[in-house]
Amino acid sequence: MGETGFYRAPAIYCREEFKKGTFGRFVYAEAQYNHDIRNMENSFRSSGGDDWKRFAGIPPFFYPTHSTSMVLSAMPGVYAKKVVALGFAGSPRTDIYGTDGQNNYDNPFACESMLMELSNGGIVRISENRCVGWMSPETYITQFYGTDGGYEFSVAHHHQSVWDPERYGKVIMKDVSEKLQPKSIYNLMKTDYGKAIQNIADSGGFDETSPIQPTERLPKEFEGLPNRHNGTHHFLVDDFCRAYETGKLSPTNIWAVARYNLPGLTAHKSALSGGAVMEVPDLGDPPAEWEVLDYRTMNR
Repeated sequence: MGETGFYRAPAIYCREEFKKGTFGRFVYAEAQYNHDIRNMENSFRSSGGDDWKRFAGIPPFFYPTHSTSMVLSAMPGVYAKKVVALGFAGSPRTDIYGTDGQNNYDNPFACESMLMELSNGGIVRISENRCVGWMSPETYITQFYGTDGGYEFSVAHHHQSVWDPERYGKVIMKDVSEKLQPKSIYNLMKTDYGKAIQNIADSGGFDETSPIQPTERLPKEFEGLPNRHNGTHHFLVDDFCRAYETGKLSPTNIWAVARYNLPGLTAHKSALSGGAVMEVPDLGDPPAEWEVLDYRTMNR
């Protein structure tokens, strides 16, 4: 499915720290995809032509993967069991959102938020917003908490905390931004933070890779080629080629991405009902005989 969220730095960081046991048992996380219609108009025009507004009114939770994928991919095999959601129907773009034929989906909501109950007992808040004064970072994990540690992201700073074994009730907090931000952005943050965050906002997602992304697995021929979505495109191209070459499954295979998409589709129904609790269907894991490629090495 080419899900870029799987390879974004916060997702990789939480995935690796969770696997190490840093967080302990998962408790709660938040993720969101903030992408206002004002910076999406050209994209809808290119595909919808003069009728672009009818397509632009797609329910936000019909495209939930950039948010849910980051949290769920940090805990392989975990999936949503129940959701409850609410929608924001107060967008000034009444020419796009509404229930009087403005769009192809009879959708009144420009923004939707849900709570998910996961199969491991944890809780996740996911928001998809298309009418909000915020562009970049447009998709990210804000918080990821476990019983033993946590991760938080705010604008450009990434922090981790763990319980301090020598001071009861206190935590050890450290800035891990250097691992997650591209070197150019991290270095600029140290000298001119205001310019650094404006560069992030203007770019709508940087092209460079982050130190935590496993670039060592990529073919050397990729070096210097165009990249987007925070350095994720090269990994997705390599995923596709490796899957074809080996006959094994990409890390973002159809079973995985079904788990990223189904919560949002169900959540939109919940929002339309005013917030009813709904069961999320689960399609299970890939067949046991289908090996999934390792995202760090691609089994090289």
